[in-house]
Amino acid sequence: MEEKLSKKVSRRTFLKGAAAGMALLGPGVPYIVKRAVAAEEKIGWHAPWPYELPKAGVNPKYENAKIVKRYDKTNANEIKGMVPDIMIEWLTTPDKWGPFYMNETEPIKFEPPPGFAAATEKNFSTGKCKVREDGALLNWEAGTPFKDPKTGWEVIWNAEKRYHGDDWQHPYVGVITDKNHKVQHWIKGAWRRIYFAGRTETDPKPIYPNSEGLELFDSFGYSDPYDMRGLIPLYHRYLAQLKPDDQWMYIPSMRRTRRMSTAQRYDAIGLGFDMCWDDFQNFAGKVMQYNWKLIGRRETLVPTLCKAKCEWAAGFHLAAPNDNYNRVNAYVIECIPKDPNHIYSKKILWIDPETWFIPYGEYFDQKGKLWRVWHNHSTYDSKMGYFPADMAILDVQRMHSSNCYVFGSTGNTNLTPEMFSWEYLKKIYPSEK
Repeated sequence: MEEKLSKKVSRRTFLKGAAAGMALLGPGVPYIVKRAVAAEEKIGWHAPWPYELPKAGVNPKYENAKIVKRYDKTNANEIKGMVPDIMIEWLTTPDKWGPFYMNETEPIKFEPPPGFAAATEKNFSTGKCKVREDGALLNWEAGTPFKDPKTGWEVIWNAEKRYHGDDWQHPYVGVITDKNHKVQHWIKGAWRRIYFAGRTETDPKPIYPNSEGLELFDSFGYSDPYDMRGLIPLYHRYLAQLKPDDQWMYIPSMRRTRRMSTAQRYDAIGLGFDMCWDDFQNFAGKVMQYNWKLIGRRETLVPTLCKAKCEWAAGFHLAAPNDNYNRVNAYVIECIPKDPNHIYSKKILWIDPETWFIPYGEYFDQKGKLWRVWHNHSTYDSKMGYFPADMAILDVQRMHSSNCYVFGSTGNTNLTPEMFSWEYLKKIYPSEK
């Protein structure tokens, strides 16, 4: 009997037992406990498609990190100022946002793979990377440019040149949820990218030879819903820092490829997503099209070495509601568009100084009011292939969310430029099954 009583009881088991016991006191008494049980049981993988772990397997260093403290509505004020204020609201108002918990782990040191680490050390030891007066990055070949960034420009260039592998393929599920907690759309597709510059882990490196001065190819292919099947956005980015991206969209219903203008990177990407093309991972634009200001540094809990498996609470807006966070001294910077017609007046970005990923973004409308929030969870597989496990994009003005969950990811798999040709992409993402 003593052995049985000494066993740890999970929160869910406790709540179920409490609900059953309290039911003896009358039908109305256990309502709150039953509601808590129901909310916790909603946390999981809820897509119409089965979940797949990353192809190389999970990284045990991050997956099995020891949790030292859990934050919820009872102790959320202990981390006020360490995360965007909206996250304190998530913790303290589960009836509105759904269940949300933050698990702080023991400190974890990020260790990039050998090639990237060597390139970074070369930059740090020589101090060769510089920021020109107009903000352009000079003398960079690969790795993290700046050891101890002093300006917003240096911070964003570190984030821009962070380790994310030489190529990747990220299958994903998108979930569009309205203010009534109803799923409007399920979206399924894959995000593919190859880098031509800054390569450190797979040959050829550091440059994939090309005659166009390319930095990367990037494509999205949609396989569901049926009316979006075969739709393929594709863009080319160039090393020339002032040269705009080239972007196209293959539209299967027209059997045509339509060129998109540079200004359309500020437009909503469609399909119900609450973001524009430059919002991916909190910033996916051209650095030189914005001004950057360092606000300061602050102790922060970041989900940049998080658990691999995607979870969310069915019927609510928050991605990764029970994930792992690491304590770091993050950079906070301000991003202000140079284009006065941009949809945002500014963004506030929180940047992890270990991985240089951007876990939190606060986006403000032209009146200076908080409009959107991006909550980005990223991690690495057993072979240090990068993937963004969970991404929550919330329109806090209209209580609407468009979240993405990556599963079955691969990285550093020797993608080639030919795999981004229209002929190849149409075979991978056919418009008809």
